[in-house]
Amino acid sequence: MATSEENAPPLSLWARLSYGLGDFASGLVWNFAGAFLLYFYTDVALLPVAAIGGLFLISRLLDAGFDPVVGLLVEKGAVLARVMDRPAAVAGGELGARLERVRGSVASVARRLFPSR
Repeated sequence: MATSEENAPPLSLWARLSYGLGDFASGLVWNFAGAFLLYFYTDVALLPVAAIGGLFLISRLLDAGFDPVVGLLVEKGAVLARVMDRPAAVAGGELGARLERVRGSVASVARRLFPSR
């Protein structure tokens, strides 16, 4: 049985440029946000550069490890059926709200661990 990708017509140049520019804009926004966070953590919050570099490194390594796993789970459809369930969505929102509160307390602990210069 043929898949829909095999029967699909090739993308036009305009469509490829549109997808590419959209991805470029998304990357630009995320990179500016990361650069601002780096500035904020080092110059405003006065955290050590090495600690912030380690934080950024760990977050990128975790992202690089989890992205393929989540992609495979979503492609197989194992997660999609459970994620679309309303209680799971409510629990995810509750978890996000709790993590937002934790983030503020982590910042205050980091300021105590790494006093200003």
